[in-house]
Amino acid sequence: MRLATILDEACGDRAAAEAVLRELLADAPSYLPALERLASHAAQRGDVRAHADALLRYATALPGDRGPAGDARRSMIAEAARIATAAGNHTAAVRALEAAAATEPDGSEHALALSRALDAARGARGVAQAEAAAAAGDLDAAERRLRGLLGAQPYSVAAALALADLVPPAAAVGALRDALEAAPDDAEPTDVARLVFRTAQLTS
Repeated sequence: MRLATILDEACGDRAAAEAVLRELLADAPSYLPALERLASHAAQRGDVRAHADALLRYATALPGDRGPAGDARRSMIAEAARIATAAGNHTAAVRALEAAAATEPDGSEHALALSRALDAARGARGVAQAEAAAAAGDLDAAERRLRGLLGAQPYSVAAALALADLVPPAAAVGALRDALEAAPDDAEPTDVARLVFRTAQLTS
């Protein structure tokens, strides 16, 4: 670690420093100082995907499953997973959240928060997969994936909007209204507004 610090701070050779850090992590994947520095490097160069991935690795490597340390670890995993999902790394986000949820007792406040974060990550992954299928010309596969996702998560705003762009107007309106009916009491007003606005566009 000292060599990486010298290369980075004294020599300004960030590429060499990162190479040393990756060698360290190959032998010790949970070495927090190396993970933290990699995350910092990615943030400084504006690499959103690499930053999100490094944050996720750092969060999952934090010690502790119980007590304040465990609470802090799960909160950081949830936030890192949100950032990773936004950066397009859906699979890594889902895996990290699944592992974190497995350590949390059912019914706890943290279990509920992790469950919601996991649903969001799975939903984003499903929508991305459907969009990839549609881009490849397989519209039937895209529709099946989105409908399957909505069957498991009736209030998936992203899935409902993606399906509305894929199917005829009447079917699109039906999907949007179904999602609105499934909206929980604490749904984000902006998400509800997106569904309402798209429905209005299709029915005006």
